[in-house]
Amino acid sequence: MDSQHRRRGVCLEVETGMRAVVVVTLCSMLQGCFFFYIPGELKTTVQDTITGDKGAHCVATNAALGDSIRVPGGRMGTVVGLYGTSYRCTEKLYPIRADLVFTS
Repeated sequence: MDSQHRRRGVCLEVETGMRAVVVVTLCSMLQGCFFFYIPGELKTTVQDTITGDKGAHCVATNAALGDSIRVPGGRMGTVVGLYGTSYRCTEKLYPIRADLVFTS
């Protein structure tokens, strides 16, 4: 093995050692920290539980209980609950969250 290959091997060993030192240092600095990841689905479920909102559909402001509404999939549903404006309803034409029951 020539001296150039030996130097490369030494550099790789030093680089790997430095990475280990950095990881250990970061872990020791963060020993009192806690990180929580809350998935979006869980967050919205908790918000719905607190507010009591139901329904997975957004309807126009003129919708009323008992109205028949066609959803984008083509099915017809009857409005059984209206829950006011919702952060889930991002389209300006349909700002009201509603609970629908579908007919066959």
